[in-house]
Amino acid sequence: MNYWILKTPIQDDGAHLSTLPTAGPEDFLYSKGESLKAQHPQDSESVMCFDTDFPDRIKLFDFVSNLDEVLIGNKRVRDVFEQLGIENVEYLPVWLMNHQGEIASKDYTILNVLGSVDAIDMEKSKYRMGRIIKTQINRVKHLVLDNDNIPEEAQVFRASSKLNEIFISDPLKQALEAAGLSGWKAIEAQGWDGMDF
Repeated sequence: MNYWILKTPIQDDGAHLSTLPTAGPEDFLYSKGESLKAQHPQDSESVMCFDTDFPDRIKLFDFVSNLDEVLIGNKRVRDVFEQLGIENVEYLPVWLMNHQGEIASKDYTILNVLGSVDAIDMEKSKYRMGRIIKTQINRVKHLVLDNDNIPEEAQVFRASSKLNEIFISDPLKQALEAAGLSGWKAIEAQGWDGMDF
């Protein structure tokens, strides 16, 4: 099976969010694959704002790009995940606030992918490890997946040595395409050079 890296790039006219909810967990915790439900703020305390550096970008796509590169999607995204029976994602609701300080939508959640898979062949891949977190790949030059280590039922997952990337299966990619969801792209994981385009 082919696997893909799911990205939510900045769109020409799309809203770009600046920060994670200040009342919630610290930013780095959103890329660890651990449950944050108990620490996540509720309702009006769970706000993400349109980035003031992009004042003309106000359109809300199904997936929304953001400074912290967490996965944020609306109800249509969640519906696709749930229809495929994906259980290793927790949905952390956020309210999106526009540049005028008004609520633009209450329909979005952070999709926190839980757990990880030893998906990367560390001997065949080319990469540079992090200087601070030495167990995590900082820069990918050529990615090789170890498909034997990826459970057949895995639709969305983090790689244990690259927790800040989200990998998706062919069936999930096809389901997102079939639903006509906007604001995302998929990069083939096998042979990935670490670039977003």
